[in-house]
Amino acid sequence: LAMSGFYLAANFAHPVTPTIIQNLELNDYMFGVALAMMNLANFIMSPFWGKINGYISSRVSLLIGSWGYAAAQIWFAYATTEISIIGARLMAGAFAGAIFVSFLTYVVNVADPKDQAKYLTYSATLSSVVSTFGYLIGGFLGEISIKGTFMIQAITLIVTGVLFYLICRPD
Repeated sequence: LAMSGFYLAANFAHPVTPTIIQNLELNDYMFGVALAMMNLANFIMSPFWGKINGYISSRVSLLIGSWGYAAAQIWFAYATTEISIIGARLMAGAFAGAIFVSFLTYVVNVADPKDQAKYLTYSATLSSVVSTFGYLIGGFLGEISIKGTFMIQAITLIVTGVLFYLICRPD
């Protein structure tokens, strides 16, 4: 349930990002740079979150990741320069990494060893299916309001973080 909320929210902004780049009259390459910065930060910070999960419960990391990602998306919604967009995307990637790593850690830590592969497969399938609906919802929201899309995304991420914390048991 909580991870579905995350996968939905994580994709709300993608359909409107090209419009933001265009409205700010930035170079077309900024769409690729923004995505690359997010993925780079996710890649660099994932080992950190894996290590952190050895010290605190994955549900706490999921809460931190969700709230940090929400803050980064609010920053991105109001970014007006290439540097501010890059900073917001780096922050988003760092905190998204917390969610991806911590959820996998949680599944491995709480599932019986014989069921781990099954639950990891469910997680991958959930990501693919629910993310698609996140793009769809984000596209519809973007027709109403670009900034509103980001605010709904941030609210959903905050709620998702609380759900992770309340639903997941300490691991």
